[in-house]
Amino acid sequence: AMADDPSQIFQMLRPICSEVSKGPTRSNVQTLEKLLKEQHGELLTKLSEYVLFPLKLTLQRQGVSDDLKHDVVRCMQTLISKIYICKFAIFEDVYTLLTVMLSLRESPGKSANISEEMKLSIITCLSALLDNTATVIKGLIYSTRFLPALGHGVSLLLDVSEHEKARNLKIEAIHCLQKLSFCKVEKSNSKSGGDELGDSKDEVEVYVREEAAKAFASFLPGIAMTICRIISGDPQQGHAVFISAINCFQNIIVLVLNDRNSKVKDESEITMNGHDKLQQLRVNTTKDWFNSTAEKLDLLLGKLCAAALSNSNWKVLLALANFCHCLLMNSHQTLQKSVPQLVEVLVGLGVDSFPQVAGESKSHLKEISTCVLSGGSFGALLEENLHSLLSSLPRLLRTADDTKKLRTLNLVHGYLNLLHGRLKTLLMSSSHLQRLSHAFLQVLEFEVSSVHIVEEKTLLMHKSAVLPSDTQGQDPFSIPVDNVMTTQFPKYYFKHFADDRIKSMVTSCCRLLGCHGDVPLLVDHFLELFQESKIHRKQCVLVLNDILLGTLDSQAREAVELLLSEYTSEKHWNLAISNAAFNANRTNTERGSMHQPISHTHLRTTGLSFEELNSNILLECLILEGLGTFARILGKQFQDFLIDVLYLILEKLGSDNATISRAAYGTLILICQSIGSRSLEALIACNADYLVNSISLDFKYIFINGRAPRVLQVMIQYSNSDILSIIDDTLSDTFAVMDVYPDEFMLSLVKVLHALVCALSRWFPDDFPKNKPSDTASKWKSGHSIMSHANAANASYADSLLNFVKEYKRKRQVAMGEVTEVTDEHPNNDAKEPDDITSDQEDKPPLHVHYAKKVLDKCVHIVSSRSLVVCLLVLDTIDESVRVIRHHENHLLPLIHKLWPPLVRRLKHQEEVVVVKAIEVVCGMAECSGDFMRRRVEKDVLPWLLQYLERQAAVSAKVSGAAYLHTKALKLQLAALHGLRRLCSQVEVGETELDRVCNTCTLYLSDRQPLVLQKACMAAFEAFITLDPDAVWLTLNQLYCPVEPNPPQNMFVRVSLGTTENKDLSENVTRLLKEFYQ
Repeated sequence: AMADDPSQIFQMLRPICSEVSKGPTRSNVQTLEKLLKEQHGELLTKLSEYVLFPLKLTLQRQGVSDDLKHDVVRCMQTLISKIYICKFAIFEDVYTLLTVMLSLRESPGKSANISEEMKLSIITCLSALLDNTATVIKGLIYSTRFLPALGHGVSLLLDVSEHEKARNLKIEAIHCLQKLSFCKVEKSNSKSGGDELGDSKDEVEVYVREEAAKAFASFLPGIAMTICRIISGDPQQGHAVFISAINCFQNIIVLVLNDRNSKVKDESEITMNGHDKLQQLRVNTTKDWFNSTAEKLDLLLGKLCAAALSNSNWKVLLALANFCHCLLMNSHQTLQKSVPQLVEVLVGLGVDSFPQVAGESKSHLKEISTCVLSGGSFGALLEENLHSLLSSLPRLLRTADDTKKLRTLNLVHGYLNLLHGRLKTLLMSSSHLQRLSHAFLQVLEFEVSSVHIVEEKTLLMHKSAVLPSDTQGQDPFSIPVDNVMTTQFPKYYFKHFADDRIKSMVTSCCRLLGCHGDVPLLVDHFLELFQESKIHRKQCVLVLNDILLGTLDSQAREAVELLLSEYTSEKHWNLAISNAAFNANRTNTERGSMHQPISHTHLRTTGLSFEELNSNILLECLILEGLGTFARILGKQFQDFLIDVLYLILEKLGSDNATISRAAYGTLILICQSIGSRSLEALIACNADYLVNSISLDFKYIFINGRAPRVLQVMIQYSNSDILSIIDDTLSDTFAVMDVYPDEFMLSLVKVLHALVCALSRWFPDDFPKNKPSDTASKWKSGHSIMSHANAANASYADSLLNFVKEYKRKRQVAMGEVTEVTDEHPNNDAKEPDDITSDQEDKPPLHVHYAKKVLDKCVHIVSSRSLVVCLLVLDTIDESVRVIRHHENHLLPLIHKLWPPLVRRLKHQEEVVVVKAIEVVCGMAECSGDFMRRRVEKDVLPWLLQYLERQAAVSAKVSGAAYLHTKALKLQLAALHGLRRLCSQVEVGETELDRVCNTCTLYLSDRQPLVLQKACMAAFEAFITLDPDAVWLTLNQLYCPVEPNPPQNMFVRVSLGTTENKDLSENVTRLLKEFYQ
């Protein structure tokens, strides 16, 4: 129970205190502790010595167990936390007792080998002792007489802080050290003795603080080194330990090296007699001592800040910011040498990714600039630090890791941000501008060793290099530009870093320069560097683009005009992006052409290296990105420059290199978004007249400038059908150029034709399914079916059927070259042109049919090109064109007749890939014309396919392993089997030809063939069965007869169909018979 007066509490405590004094046990000590907790602190203060006596006596006994000592220390802590110590003797006794218990007997400066719980209780009790001691008594703690004991306590607390593992123990030791240094003066409770200071309390605190500063000046080196070791130690200690250590070091430095202390005159008198040796323990805080200490401390501060900055916890960084702020506000004169690095730390933290850290650091910098470094001194310090930082940046690029590089660039960004009002003046300094520009150019050095972007090509058969995922699967030509969310510009890789945050920080620095710097000066400077060296061109473009993104509209227009003329100049716009282009440009130069698109003074026969090609591609992408940046800056004003750049960008959109093509697409998207165009299709439509005029002019000088076909190709790809009427004359120029310059520009011109027929197919979609046979074929099938039942038809229907058969016969004669006017004496005269056969009364064909016919007419002559790429593209163009006019048989059939001879020659080409494509084209023709091509297929196609399959079957049956699956021969075998399946169905081959085909294909039913060929053969037989199931059944049973058929009656003769010995055919034959005949 709680006592009301001292006598009553004395009566309650006396028995238990006597018991503890005579025979201490854990039980009676815990009982005493429980009793103390229930009493009022003011009453216990008067009895403090009485209660402390048995506790001190117990701790001094020999042979007391550790558990009992632990209980006694806890009881002592409970008592001390409730009393107010006003006698130095009590403080000294308890302090000495606790420090002796904590120290190792053999080495007093080290902590004893006792449990962590015991150490924690002793330090907690020591903290309570410091908290509940009167300020006057604390003044005696820092006296010369008590200095050894004070140093002993400091050493013990530092040792525990550094070497113990338990976090709570380390933190408690650091907090106790702070209290021991009088850095944290907590207000006392209203206890007895607490008011004896009266109005002089503040003066006493100032005096005690000054005495503490003098005393701790002796301990500062040891404290500083230990704290630095703690902060730069194992990160697993936890952020709370780091924060406590930083705060403790901050308070002790400000205590000892406060600017006020440096102005106080040193007192060297010895105030107490007999302490001459103890007086030598004190340091004389003279001016020389301050200078020497600040110089040594500067190195430790650098290590401490570097270690703290590497910590990823934002609370540690915030503590570091407060640390720097506190030192700059209170000790900037004594720590004058450390001011630059403390400011540097705050500047770096001012752009930290954690908003709490950045906001606090900026607030600190603002306060320092107004209160500490007022006037121009703060700006001068920032300029000096920035100059020094930029000087060290090249060295950091070679030696530091990405984390340190990012931290350094954060500093650069912070300095530029703080110097925003002085940037224009700063950049007038040639030294600063040179260091700044070269630092950025070295940081942004590109990695050009990869061959990926050199090898990635825009596929010939595709309309665009833009990935479907980038446009949500929609047509990239007509998709609204606001729906294109993915950037089309390549991801740039840099030689000196891999962290994307470094690139973002350089971008932010450049935008700050554009926002606060002298833009004309920066543009001129970097443009000069751009022109001086090829090595720095890419970096200069990247920096200039970012600088302009930070400019104001009023400053940007003049810079854009200047950069546009430089970016689009011939020597920078038309760079070699492949060795084929390099050789072509070299040929133009050897001809004596005045146009030199590649800025090389020495023409090498070996071509350009991958590094040079990679560099050229990246530079073109950066320039394209720059044009998009200009559009973003100027907005609708960019329409004034559109006439100068649109034609050039469209040329890059049609580039063979996929990276450049996507970059050009991204630039056009940015332009559309900036000027308010709905889609790329709409942008081209609005400027079609200007583009067509430019294309026509370039076609006149195509031997000098070959970009016209590429722009025309892009216009066709990215427009709608309305463009046909505009480009009619241009297409005529294209056909004319193909006749004049057939070798040099054939590929680019064929790409135009291919783009045209692909666009026609897209603009004029077919209402009929693709697999539907032509009208003639369907009518023939109907007629054939009806003729089998002619005896049930009426006379009028028979007449109409007779007319149909006559018409069908005439068309077959036309297709086979048997002209009706020729007599039977000359049945094979094919001299008559198919156009002469068509009716004079034929209507004019639709516009898309007209263009498809012209393309097919041109393909007749170029399908035999020696160039493999041209040949493949022409074959694909034929396939697309035939599909465009497949429902206009009067135009389709004569063209098939003209195309057939060169197409048959492609079927016998030495390159398998050409043969595969030719088979696809023949199948496409047969699909569009039905059985019109039956005789041609049976005569010219089937024999060659069957011969190849027979010859190659023996080869493929002998191979083993997966290597053959990747050969061209296997791909051709697959194409031949698929081709036979399609052709036999589409032209409805006769029974004899079908039998030949089936007999050849049976070779691939063998289980010795690769599985893919077996599957293709099975699919072919499924088609053959639909044509003539009886004949195919007989063929299969002759190969392998799993079940011999029984005659329905004894009167029939038993028929023996095949054998059961062909085990290699058994599985596939049995499967076909079971699936289709049972």
